[in-house]
Amino acid sequence: MRWPFTKWEVAYLVFLVYCVGSEISSWSDYKDCQEPIQIFTIGFEMTFFALFTCVILLSAPDISDSFHKCLAFFVHFIINPVCIYLPIQGTIWHVINLETSPDCPAVNSFPMSIWIGIVCTFLVGGFLTYISYVRLRNWWKVYQFRRRMMRLNNMVANGEYDALNQMLIDAGNLNDKVGLLPGDIEKLERRNFSQSFADMISASHLETCPICYEDYKIGDEIVSLPKCSHAFHPECVTEWLMKTPLCPICRRNVRSSLYHVDRQTQNSDYRILEDLENPQY
Repeated sequence: MRWPFTKWEVAYLVFLVYCVGSEISSWSDYKDCQEPIQIFTIGFEMTFFALFTCVILLSAPDISDSFHKCLAFFVHFIINPVCIYLPIQGTIWHVINLETSPDCPAVNSFPMSIWIGIVCTFLVGGFLTYISYVRLRNWWKVYQFRRRMMRLNNMVANGEYDALNQMLIDAGNLNDKVGLLPGDIEKLERRNFSQSFADMISASHLETCPICYEDYKIGDEIVSLPKCSHAFHPECVTEWLMKTPLCPICRRNVRSSLYHVDRQTQNSDYRILEDLENPQY
């Protein structure tokens, strides 16, 4: 990986290291403090050093995926909790020193710098907390989606079409967007186009396939949809229903019609996985 730091970024990191070394070398100056406020200042500087370094490395163009994940984990689950803990503990220590240790350097020399550090750490912690929440929420959504897709694949592989159809019907609007399964199309009623059938539909001007606009011929096989009874060429309606479950003419949902018919005529037992009931998409 190429060197990702500019000279100004390096200068800032060197400055933070100098501040940490200065605080450690002047540790004895805080002997008059009731609480070790110097621990907060050192922690503040070290936290910003680690955070600044991680941000620069995360923005590097040639960083590997594994290294990127490790840095993101470090920021969200180590630096973020530290940024939440430090201002709370620092506030407690500083308030106690203000009340009990007037000779403490944090009280008589640079009291505002402590408050500035507390506020900055608090703001950074709040910002990182929001980012962590968004990342975890998105990760959970992706995990739930992959989990559903795995179960859907298993249901299709095991031929559990009834359970899959029931899940889609219960999903509401999703039922109108997912085409029929091959097994569902095979359930549709098929008949040969006869003269009697031609006389019956001629009054409604439906003697032509509404998809390909070719007239039916005596002896042609046609597919009749449940409920609405609209008829089509098998190859035409199969291609259509694989894309959408809606009837090309009346827009009735064929899957819902098949489910209703099957439940009435066959009393089918639709087995649905417990954690897939009323899914949210």
